[in-house]
Amino acid sequence: MICVWDSLYLISCLVTYCLPSIFYSVTPIYGLISYVLFVVQPFASFCVSCTIWQIFAITLERYWAVTAPLEQRTRKAKFAVGWICVSIVLGAFAINLLPIPFESELVPCIEMPSRGEKGSRVHTLFKPYMGEESRMYRFIVHFFPDLIFRAPLPIIIIGILTVKTIQVCNQRNVAIGHINIQMKRNIPLRLSVSVFFMLYSSDHA
Repeated sequence: MICVWDSLYLISCLVTYCLPSIFYSVTPIYGLISYVLFVVQPFASFCVSCTIWQIFAITLERYWAVTAPLEQRTRKAKFAVGWICVSIVLGAFAINLLPIPFESELVPCIEMPSRGEKGSRVHTLFKPYMGEESRMYRFIVHFFPDLIFRAPLPIIIIGILTVKTIQVCNQRNVAIGHINIQMKRNIPLRLSVSVFFMLYSSDHA
């Protein structure tokens, strides 16, 4: 799922900024691109939220599996992976995509003719809502939810759970004598490297 969200995010960036910048030098906000920006920009934020929450779910599952393995088996029976992914999608959709009509609009605009041209052309313009009310709306709807559900709180929790999981692995007494000691030492290293890689990918997203 993390690969899916990261791939969709890269496609969104490609469509909204990379290709338009290649063709127009600067990403325009009118014409066909206005419809793309209206939908795909929030969808990119949706993908970032899904990536962070997916990493959070994996980290929490690993922490429970190490600290309480028997209880974790019961949780797996109650909360299937599919339902977790669906919950992540619905939550990210509510935060990132539902507010689209309340944050920006598509309005007609007139392009005045340049010298030597006749007649004006009508385009569709991508225009965010402006004004004091819209600023207050953005502060309430985006500032606090982003702090709680995107960054930095989820990333801080992921880091704390990762450190605790590594500590539990280091402190655990292994009763089976024939387990390879080198393999045991590599478990926390692999865990920390994998989580760091996922956090690095989501942060750059």
